Amino acid sequence: VMIRPVLQAGVDEVFVSVDEQEVAQVHQELTVYPNPAREWAEVLWSGTGEPVSWRWMDLTGRTLSAGLWTPGVVKVQMSIGDLPRGLQLLVIEGPQGEVHTRKVMLN
Repeated sequence: VMIRPVLQAGVDEVFVSVDEQEVAQVHQELTVYPNPAREWAEVLWSGTGEPVSWRWMDLTGRTLSAGLWTPGVVKVQMSIGDLPRGLQLLVIEGPQGEVHTRKVMLN
């Protein structure tokens, strides 16, 4: 969240209100490596600790694999050897419906 206040002459204080939920969403991070990947992908999710769904999708939007992320788990190793080769998407949908996507090249 970037906030840049615009001050008028003679204004000494500025009060900014930020929704806590918005700040929490900014701090959620999805990392996938290696990229490109072959048989396995390490996936790190620093989300809220609540259950979230994940799915691998191709570029046409077809779901290739899906599941639920266990709350409290930060890192998993996903088997991707049976997924089609090429550019695929890992999509994580958070508890409030926020969507995090990473492109991963499967060799």
